[in-house]
Amino acid sequence: MPRPHRPARLSRRAALLAFGLCVAAVGSAGPSAAVVAPRADYQLQRTLTTSVGVAPALTNVGTANSFITTTVDGTPGRVVLRYPIGGGLALTPALSTVKAASYTVVVLYKPLDTTGPYHRILDLNGGSGDTGLYERAGTLSAYPNAGSTTTPISSTAFSQVVLTRYGGSKLVTGYVNGQKVLSFTDAGDAWLATDLVRFGKDNTSNGAVGEETGGQFARIRMYDAPLPASDVMALDRLPATTADLALTYVDAPDPVLAGAFLAYTATVRNNGPAVAAGVTVRLSLPTGAVFQGSSPSRGTCAAPSGGAVLCSLGSLAVGTSSQVLLVLKAPPGTGPISSTATTAATTPDTTPGSATQGTTVR
Repeated sequence: MPRPHRPARLSRRAALLAFGLCVAAVGSAGPSAAVVAPRADYQLQRTLTTSVGVAPALTNVGTANSFITTTVDGTPGRVVLRYPIGGGLALTPALSTVKAASYTVVVLYKPLDTTGPYHRILDLNGGSGDTGLYERAGTLSAYPNAGSTTTPISSTAFSQVVLTRYGGSKLVTGYVNGQKVLSFTDAGDAWLATDLVRFGKDNTSNGAVGEETGGQFARIRMYDAPLPASDVMALDRLPATTADLALTYVDAPDPVLAGAFLAYTATVRNNGPAVAAGVTVRLSLPTGAVFQGSSPSRGTCAAPSGGAVLCSLGSLAVGTSSQVLLVLKAPPGTGPISSTATTAATTPDTTPGSATQGTTVR
């Protein structure tokens, strides 16, 4: 039986040679500095998994939660999670995502009712006490420490509620739609996050119970550090839905001797504003060149097909880059050759990247 074909990969010697060639040509091109990002971003598009990071998936509280479409911030047809009275969401183990003493929680939600006294928004204690974040008569309350009479929470529009806690000073701050509405010092450490965090569901012991209402969650984000007020004010609400993949393409050496090794390096950078999912790079093979191997900095490259190599890079976070190295032997004849790199993604790309690199063979 014939052996199955496997995509060619670079030998150690060829990879080192190509890497040496490309360092001179590419210079500092490579992954960019990390950008501030949540540890988890639950966009609730018919899934309870995070769109970033490796945080655990949310779980349903109760059995009657459902995904529906509605208008959020003027955007019709947006998928959200609807939960009834007694329902909600839970995150466990939460301490793999947030720090117990330092965190930021961002909830974009709309309650079913704002006429009652207390309706739970956030429970950091796994259902074992009254301490927590509530909507109370259309305002934000951090019971039992502080309440607000400004920036109302509506039952007809979505509100973005943010809670932060600083580990050192123990300062807890609450925001509604970017505006600071309450702040206090958690001297008794009652606002430490536990390993079970719940949204929309009230405690079931050690205090009054049943202080909850149904509603809709459009997005939940978790950070393992407190965001300053300026960052809270700058937070977006609905997640961005488009990305912008920028592409650079270089060769080395140029000119190249006939029959000698030649390397092309494609660098793809996501300029945002959304995470780019399903990123691919297609590299065409110059006429007469002999394929030697390909090496992506992440993901995989398939065997050449149709005169090109297709590499799948997975998801690319905003502000980060990934590279693909293509190694060939130059054609035996002299003259100009060229290779074209093109990018694609399952996330809509405002300006798909395309670049052609010409090389002189001597």
